[in-house]
Amino acid sequence: MQEETTLNTELNSIQDEEIVSDLSMQAVMEDILKLSELLETGSAYYSNAKSPEKELFIKTVFSELFISENTLRYKCKNGFKALETKNFLVCDPTDWLSELLKLGHSIKISLDELSLAITQKPK
Repeated sequence: MQEETTLNTELNSIQDEEIVSDLSMQAVMEDILKLSELLETGSAYYSNAKSPEKELFIKTVFSELFISENTLRYKCKNGFKALETKNFLVCDPTDWLSELLKLGHSIKISLDELSLAITQKPK
């Protein structure tokens, strides 16, 4: 009886973790969708922006930009890495989802920073 009670307690704990994980994943998926849509909107903003506004937009999205052998190379900031990876494009159910959960906080920060960069005038 005692072992059954222990196992039931562990099972309930695992089920509670799954519910929290599902809710966390749903929130991250909503944020990544918003970030993707904001980047799409931001591309139109970028096309019509003045040079200082373009600079602010670029600094918000990329941590590094450089030219190597006539090719533009870049590194995205943490929150944008989820959209940079090939797994996002093919929706790899193992790597991509676990990566999204790890980047959840960074995605939220990037979403806020990009929103601010699009609406804010550079100094």
